[in-house]
Amino acid sequence: MLIAGGVGLFWLYDYCVNTEGISLYYSLKTLLIFHCGLSFFLFSIIFIVNKRRKQHTAFAFMAGFVLRFVAVVILSLPLVKTVSPSPLYEMLFILLPSFYFTTIEAVLAIQLIK
Repeated sequence: MLIAGGVGLFWLYDYCVNTEGISLYYSLKTLLIFHCGLSFFLFSIIFIVNKRRKQHTAFAFMAGFVLRFVAVVILSLPLVKTVSPSPLYEMLFILLPSFYFTTIEAVLAIQLIK
């Protein structure tokens, strides 16, 4: 699911940037490395906590949730000072993948708890 999501995001980003002509502050590779790298890190935390202390898996998910949105806010800070021709697309390309990967993490955490 993580790889399929990364490929889907790359296809969507590529379509919007190349076909629609949308210019973004961050490049496609930067956004994909950010989202996929962060997701891999947070999945690892959830798996490690689940293996060592199964009863704390939900807390690991919540910690990952907080870390993800702190990272998204930090990634979005440079956008405040830039004049972007399409600020809506900038935020959508940062926030929508975060919700997608958070949903996958939630499903994974629920399956691990059961």
